[in-house]
Amino acid sequence: MPDFPKGNFLWLDSLAFLVLFFSPVVALKLNYIIDVFLAGLFMYILMVYLIKKPKFAFISSLIYMLNGYMMMMFRDGWMTSMNAYAFMPLILLFIIKLFKSKDWIKYSVILAVLFAIQMRVGPDLKVFLWTGLMFFVYLVVYLVGKNFLNRLLKVFFAGFIVLVILFGLATFLSRL
Repeated sequence: MPDFPKGNFLWLDSLAFLVLFFSPVVALKLNYIIDVFLAGLFMYILMVYLIKKPKFAFISSLIYMLNGYMMMMFRDGWMTSMNAYAFMPLILLFIIKLFKSKDWIKYSVILAVLFAIQMRVGPDLKVFLWTGLMFFVYLVVYLVGKNFLNRLLKVFFAGFIVLVILFGLATFLSRL
């Protein structure tokens, strides 16, 4: 049974907050600017972690912010895809930290929360599916190497924690 009176209000989306203070057109444009800024910021954080050189991280973030796909989403008005696209570098950062750190349970929980937020702000799931595919490929590639059994157990338990928390939060957030 549809819940028509409730409507579709994205509590985790910045647009819902911006409409309270600005006209809808201005709020929509500000939401696009926030998405582009967050995409650049999260890519900068990822690149500083990976290459440790802020100058090259800044160039990488500019390329990520201004690439053709991002501009196509901006031109065509795919706001929900842009909302989810901004979280992709941050999710990739925590995927990498998950398997390089001894504190992998904490990073599994953080990763699941980020996946759930990405699923919520991008309800068309285009970006979420690609990010999920990236996570799966990283899991498979991580299995290659010494101590296969330990790696397999870590992949299994980390994947299980991420999936359980992700689907639990996705169910909860869909009711907001």
